[in-house]
Amino acid sequence: MISEVPLGAFLSGGVDSSIVVALMAQESAAPVKTFSIGFEEQDFSELKYAKRVAEHVGADYNEFLVRPDAIEVLPMLVEHYGEPYADSRLADLLRFERNPSARYGRPKRRRR
Repeated sequence: MISEVPLGAFLSGGVDSSIVVALMAQESAAPVKTFSIGFEEQDFSELKYAKRVAEHVGADYNEFLVRPDAIEVLPMLVEHYGEPYADSRLADLLRFERNPSARYGRPKRRRR
């Protein structure tokens, strides 16, 4: 893997992202930066699976918790897509992408 900027991967803990991260780890001399998005409600969060994969491959694991308040990013979603979009995860990914500290692997502190 060759890049002018640091590489990383979204890691959900599912089969696809787990395979991508495992292959990246095989090819990388440094730990792969992984980013996982989850929820405070354990019934809906898959962070435990993502963390297990990251630990198994020796990745630099970063997790981010989101709250179900997608209404605040709705105007940005409409602006970017201009049509209905059925994947509710997009709001969380957009929040993650807009968080400057997230891009450099420093998770935003959890709100209480």
